Amino acid sequence: MVDRNGAARAVSGGMTLLELMVALVILALTVAVAAPALEGISPRWRLRGAAHQVENAVRLAQNAAATGARGVQVMYDVPEGVVWVRSAGAATELGRRKLPEGARVRFRTGVETSQEVAAAGVFADGTLDAHEVALENSAGYALISFDRLTGVVDFREGSGHAPRE
Repeated sequence: MVDRNGAARAVSGGMTLLELMVALVILALTVAVAAPALEGISPRWRLRGAAHQVENAVRLAQNAAATGARGVQVMYDVPEGVVWVRSAGAATELGRRKLPEGARVRFRTGVETSQEVAAAGVFADGTLDAHEVALENSAGYALISFDRLTGVVDFREGSGHAPRE
């Protein structure tokens, strides 16, 4: 770079190759030390993700019922670990989601089960069949409860198996 008097000045602002290599080595060591500590957290994240998928399926069903003015069902395929939304009396499916590997679904209240597939109804006025879904994996459990009239979602989680009523 040249200043107003025509004198050359050195420009410094970049990193040398050696500085870059040192920074990469420090980053690699940090990742190598932190990675084993994060492995135990991963199942908990998958469990929370599965709980959000179930909640989103119910919200999708409520929206579909409100806009279509007809009954909609949230379908749970227990052995396959799949949740989806379908229009009542129709073959239309919306939002089919596979739950994470190792997540199990079981039902407690207000849900009709038939051949290991459960359906929770959602009606045009926004109400839904009250039900609770328990998801379990190696990290513990998550309980997602849906209130019939308000649609309020109650989310609880813990270690071990989900409590039974």
